[in-house]
Amino acid sequence: MQRTEIVRQDDKNIIDPFLRHTKSGPTDVAIIDGAEVLTYQELWRLSKYVVHSLWDFGIRKGDRVAYFLPNGVDLIVLYLAIQAMGAVAVPVNYRFTSEEVGCLVNASDAEALIYAPEHQSVAIDARKGFDHAVQILSSQFIRDALSDVRQGGQSDSAKDFEVFQEGGPSRIQFTGGSTGAPKGAARTHAADLVEIRDILETIGLEDVEHPVALVQAPMEHHGGHSWLLSCLSAGAAVVVASKFDAEEILGKIERYAVTHIILLPPSVYCRLSREAAPGARDLSSVRIVQSAAGAMTPSIVEGIFQLFPACEINYGWGQSESGVGTSMRLSREEYASGTPKIHSVGVPMRSLEMMLLDEKGGASDCGEAVVRTPAMMEGYYERPDLTREVLQDGWLRTGDVFARDEQGLYYFKARVKDVIKTGGENVYASEVQAVILSHPEVQDCVVKGVPDLVWGEAVAAIVQPMKGSALSPKAIQDFCKRHLASYKKPQKIGLVDDLGRDESGKVGADRMNELFSLAES
Repeated sequence: MQRTEIVRQDDKNIIDPFLRHTKSGPTDVAIIDGAEVLTYQELWRLSKYVVHSLWDFGIRKGDRVAYFLPNGVDLIVLYLAIQAMGAVAVPVNYRFTSEEVGCLVNASDAEALIYAPEHQSVAIDARKGFDHAVQILSSQFIRDALSDVRQGGQSDSAKDFEVFQEGGPSRIQFTGGSTGAPKGAARTHAADLVEIRDILETIGLEDVEHPVALVQAPMEHHGGHSWLLSCLSAGAAVVVASKFDAEEILGKIERYAVTHIILLPPSVYCRLSREAAPGARDLSSVRIVQSAAGAMTPSIVEGIFQLFPACEINYGWGQSESGVGTSMRLSREEYASGTPKIHSVGVPMRSLEMMLLDEKGGASDCGEAVVRTPAMMEGYYERPDLTREVLQDGWLRTGDVFARDEQGLYYFKARVKDVIKTGGENVYASEVQAVILSHPEVQDCVVKGVPDLVWGEAVAAIVQPMKGSALSPKAIQDFCKRHLASYKKPQKIGLVDDLGRDESGKVGADRMNELFSLAES
């Protein structure tokens, strides 16, 4: 039987597939967030309430709306409303400090900032750093709208309106960084729709009759956002997990017969398997375990297969800039046969063209990946200089080095960029370095990612204090905590009298290896 295309050629808005399901399956469960359960019909009605509220606040088509909210109904409804009215979403990590929030609001020229009530102090403090007028709004108005929906309210706020169908900008997705030059990938409705189509082909939501997806991946991230929209496009029920709690997640999987799991980073599956008593729960409903933001290891794979007896594992590589990436599906049988696939990030998704270039720019089986796809960003928002560095002749320079084998499988080798991927988060080494160097007792420092069994990579710093300083690793961490989100602060720190820079101001590779062997937890 031929499948009906969920994403259609004439779709203009990223939420068009979702809207079709509100008509074909209005009473299907859309969101399960704790005690809150919303059908597709209720979710759309609530989103319409929020659209009218945003209009009442003076927000219009094309306005950029920043928000820092944890995974949950508030974030999902707000995002759908922003897209429906033709505004531009600017997701911000809810764990950011006020300084970081202010920096991204400025970088996106956001007209409004919406925050969870529990983060009011951060929002108010962030206002001190704004370089333009910004409305600051509590998400309480979304919760009030939900209460109205539950009570059967018939106000004008429930009225239908013409959903935005002009295409163009949908989201500014910051890829990391808050000091110096944050990079906001400017994404469009058309690009996001291509990405959703490709994701649906890889994660197998259509292969089960009643898909139920548990999403713990942060929904303000590119991956979390894309998986969420893919699930809603396919008419799946989305079980929300706002944080990692092994017992709670295992309980939800069993209670709701979850078929697809989306957790970050891969190491959390080891924690799940460690904390799950053998045979204590029925987890046989799980068909696909989706992972990203870290390497797969034999221990992780074995833990997943032990925990979920009927599952396959899907993982790969991707970027906010490219939209889509590579995908690898691994079965229990393939793993048992000793296939080398576990070390691969798979093959390019349907819309992605991928070439590897050597240092001279020639085609190679090992080199920096350059990609081309209709799913990639238009460029970095208001940063033509940074855009020119990565977008050349219609191709995107990823900054990541891969090898390709005879079967066409790709293997990640190294990162040209200074991005450290720790626990599913992107951290820029230059950003952490800038903060450490701002400490009055620091003369010099270098920052890089080092392998870590729990986080994939850990942020590590080697610091050269001022002569006579009694600076300690803990003091440096405390200083970083005041200026950076907690996951960005160095987890390993080493102190040296001299970094050993050469005449050109660089720290050589051998010296770097020597230095980071000194880093302490």
